[in-house]
Amino acid sequence: MSKTLNTIQIFAKIGKILSTIAFVFCIIGTAGCAIGLVCYGTFEGMMLGGIKISGVIADLGDMPMSDGTVYTAMLVGLICCIGGIVLSWKYVSYFKHELAVGTPFTFEGAKEMFSLGLYGVFVPIITITVADIAYAIMDIYFDNIGNLEMGDFASVGTGIVFLGVSFLCKYGAELSQKEEKEE
Repeated sequence: MSKTLNTIQIFAKIGKILSTIAFVFCIIGTAGCAIGLVCYGTFEGMMLGGIKISGVIADLGDMPMSDGTVYTAMLVGLICCIGGIVLSWKYVSYFKHELAVGTPFTFEGAKEMFSLGLYGVFVPIITITVADIAYAIMDIYFDNIGNLEMGDFASVGTGIVFLGVSFLCKYGAELSQKEEKEE
Protein backbone atom coordinates (compact mmCIF):
# COMPACT_ATOMS: atom_id res chain seq x y z
CA MET A 1 0.00 0.00 0.00
CA SER A 2 1.41 3.39 -0.95
CA LYS A 3 1.99 6.08 1.64
CA THR A 4 -0.75 8.25 0.11
CA LEU A 5 -3.29 5.42 0.08
CA ASN A 6 -2.35 4.63 3.68
CA THR A 7 -3.07 8.27 4.60
CA ILE A 8 -6.42 8.10 2.79
CA GLN A 9 -7.29 4.97 4.78
CA ILE A 10 -6.41 6.71 8.05
CA PHE A 11 -8.79 9.52 7.12
CA ALA A 12 -11.44 6.94 6.20
CA LYS A 13 -11.07 5.35 9.65
CA ILE A 14 -11.41 8.76 11.29
CA GLY A 15 -14.45 9.48 9.09
CA LYS A 16 -16.05 6.21 10.12
CA ILE A 17 -15.47 6.93 13.82
CA LEU A 18 -16.78 10.51 13.60
CA SER A 19 -19.78 9.43 11.51
CA THR A 20 -20.60 6.71 14.03
CA ILE A 21 -20.40 9.22 16.89
CA ALA A 22 -22.67 11.62 14.96
CA PHE A 23 -25.11 8.78 14.27
CA VAL A 24 -25.29 7.83 17.96
CA PHE A 25 -25.75 11.45 19.06
CA CYS A 26 -28.49 11.98 16.45
CA ILE A 27 -30.32 8.92 17.79
CA ILE A 28 -29.97 10.27 21.33
CA GLY A 29 -31.19 13.70 20.18
CA THR A 30 -34.15 12.17 18.35
CA ALA A 31 -35.11 10.11 21.40
CA GLY A 32 -34.70 13.10 23.71
CA CYS A 33 -36.85 15.35 21.53
CA ALA A 34 -39.53 12.67 21.09
CA ILE A 35 -39.66 11.97 24.82
CA GLY A 36 -39.70 15.70 25.51
CA LEU A 37 -42.61 16.25 23.13
CA VAL A 38 -44.58 13.48 24.78
CA CYS A 39 -43.70 14.29 28.39
CA TYR A 40 -43.35 18.08 28.56
CA GLY A 41 -47.05 18.61 29.21
CA THR A 42 -47.00 16.06 32.04
CA PHE A 43 -44.37 18.15 33.86
CA GLU A 44 -46.83 21.04 34.15
CA GLY A 45 -47.86 20.33 37.71
CA MET A 46 -44.78 18.37 38.83
CA MET A 47 -42.63 19.84 41.56
CA LEU A 48 -39.10 18.87 42.48
CA GLY A 49 -37.91 20.31 45.77
CA GLY A 50 -40.55 23.04 45.59
CA ILE A 51 -39.53 24.02 42.03
CA LYS A 52 -41.93 23.60 39.13
CA ILE A 53 -40.16 21.39 36.53
CA SER A 54 -41.78 22.99 33.49
CA GLY A 55 -40.70 26.39 34.82
CA VAL A 56 -37.07 25.25 35.02
CA ILE A 57 -37.18 23.99 31.42
CA ALA A 58 -38.85 27.17 30.17
CA ASP A 59 -36.31 29.41 31.97
CA LEU A 60 -33.23 27.77 30.44
CA GLY A 61 -31.22 30.00 28.16
CA ASP A 62 -31.00 33.75 27.81
CA MET A 63 -34.70 34.52 28.05
CA PRO A 64 -37.82 32.78 29.32
CA MET A 65 -39.65 30.61 26.78
CA SER A 66 -43.35 29.98 26.39
CA ASP A 67 -44.70 26.44 26.25
CA GLY A 68 -45.19 26.91 22.50
CA THR A 69 -41.51 27.80 22.08
CA VAL A 70 -40.44 24.72 24.03
CA TYR A 71 -42.72 22.42 22.01
CA THR A 72 -41.60 24.01 18.74
CA ALA A 73 -37.93 23.74 19.65
CA MET A 74 -38.36 20.05 20.47
CA LEU A 75 -40.28 19.37 17.24
CA VAL A 76 -37.70 21.18 15.10
CA GLY A 77 -34.91 19.40 16.99
CA LEU A 78 -36.60 16.07 16.32
CA ILE A 79 -36.82 16.81 12.59
CA CYS A 80 -33.19 17.95 12.38
CA CYS A 81 -31.96 14.92 14.32
CA ILE A 82 -33.84 12.58 11.99
CA GLY A 83 -32.11 14.29 9.04
CA GLY A 84 -28.81 13.83 10.89
CA ILE A 85 -29.53 10.12 11.35
CA VAL A 86 -30.08 9.69 7.61
CA LEU A 87 -26.88 11.55 6.69
CA SER A 88 -24.63 10.03 9.33
CA TRP A 89 -25.86 6.51 8.51
CA LYS A 90 -24.97 7.07 4.85
CA TYR A 91 -21.53 8.32 5.90
CA VAL A 92 -20.94 5.32 8.16
CA SER A 93 -22.04 2.96 5.40
CA TYR A 94 -19.72 4.58 2.86
CA PHE A 95 -16.68 4.48 5.16
CA LYS A 96 -17.33 0.83 6.11
CA HIS A 97 -17.43 -0.17 2.44
CA GLU A 98 -14.40 1.92 1.54
CA LEU A 99 -12.35 0.46 4.39
CA ALA A 100 -13.41 -3.09 3.46
CA VAL A 101 -12.22 -2.58 -0.13
CA GLY A 102 -9.09 -0.73 0.94
CA THR A 103 -9.31 2.11 -1.58
CA PRO A 104 -11.79 4.79 -2.62
CA PHE A 105 -10.70 4.35 -6.26
CA THR A 106 -13.29 1.81 -7.37
CA PHE A 107 -16.31 2.25 -9.60
CA GLU A 108 -18.60 1.07 -6.82
CA GLY A 109 -16.94 3.43 -4.33
CA ALA A 110 -17.26 6.37 -6.74
CA LYS A 111 -20.93 5.54 -7.30
CA GLU A 112 -21.53 5.33 -3.54
CA MET A 113 -19.71 8.63 -2.98
CA PHE A 114 -21.83 10.28 -5.69
CA SER A 115 -24.95 9.00 -3.90
CA LEU A 116 -23.55 10.32 -0.62
CA GLY A 117 -23.06 13.70 -2.29
CA LEU A 118 -26.68 13.76 -3.44
CA TYR A 119 -27.83 12.91 0.08
CA GLY A 120 -25.49 15.60 1.43
CA VAL A 121 -27.13 18.20 -0.80
CA PHE A 122 -30.79 17.22 -0.56
CA VAL A 123 -31.23 15.90 3.00
CA PRO A 124 -30.29 19.25 4.64
CA ILE A 125 -32.54 21.15 2.23
CA ILE A 126 -35.47 18.79 2.85
CA THR A 127 -34.86 18.75 6.60
CA ILE A 128 -34.78 22.52 6.95
CA THR A 129 -37.85 22.86 4.71
CA VAL A 130 -39.83 20.37 6.82
CA ALA A 131 -38.60 22.08 10.02
CA ASP A 132 -39.71 25.49 8.66
CA ILE A 133 -43.14 24.07 7.82
CA ALA A 134 -43.41 22.57 11.32
CA TYR A 135 -42.43 25.94 12.81
CA ALA A 136 -45.08 27.72 10.71
CA ILE A 137 -47.75 25.24 11.81
CA MET A 138 -46.74 25.56 15.47
CA ASP A 139 -46.85 29.35 15.10
CA ILE A 140 -50.53 29.04 14.16
CA TYR A 141 -51.41 27.00 17.26
CA PHE A 142 -49.26 28.71 19.89
CA ASP A 143 -48.98 32.38 20.75
CA ASN A 144 -45.62 34.01 21.22
CA ILE A 145 -43.34 31.14 20.17
CA GLY A 146 -40.56 33.50 19.22
CA ASN A 147 -37.97 33.05 16.53
CA LEU A 148 -36.03 29.83 16.29
CA GLU A 149 -32.61 30.08 14.70
CA MET A 150 -31.88 26.80 12.97
CA GLY A 151 -28.62 27.99 11.50
CA ASP A 152 -26.67 25.61 9.33
CA PHE A 153 -28.08 22.21 10.19
CA ALA A 154 -25.67 20.67 7.78
CA SER A 155 -23.82 22.30 4.99
CA VAL A 156 -24.97 21.62 1.46
CA GLY A 157 -21.36 22.37 0.57
CA THR A 158 -20.28 19.05 2.06
CA GLY A 159 -22.56 17.25 -0.38
CA ILE A 160 -21.16 19.26 -3.27
CA VAL A 161 -17.62 18.32 -2.23
CA PHE A 162 -18.59 14.62 -2.14
CA LEU A 163 -20.07 14.96 -5.63
CA GLY A 164 -16.81 16.44 -6.92
CA VAL A 165 -14.62 13.90 -5.15
CA SER A 166 -16.73 11.06 -6.58
CA PHE A 167 -15.51 12.04 -10.05
CA LEU A 168 -11.90 11.94 -8.83
CA CYS A 169 -12.51 8.47 -7.39
CA LYS A 170 -14.07 7.31 -10.65
CA TYR A 171 -11.08 8.68 -12.55
CA GLY A 172 -8.75 6.81 -10.17
CA ALA A 173 -10.74 3.62 -10.81
CA GLU A 174 -10.41 4.15 -14.57
CA LEU A 175 -6.64 4.58 -14.22
CA SER A 176 -6.38 1.44 -12.09
CA GLN A 177 -8.40 -0.51 -14.63
CA LYS A 178 -6.21 0.79 -17.46
CA GLU A 179 -3.06 -0.22 -15.52
CA GLU A 180 -4.42 -3.74 -14.95
CA LYS A 181 -5.22 -4.16 -18.66
CA GLU A 182 -1.70 -3.07 -19.64
CA GLU A 183 -0.10 -5.65 -17.35
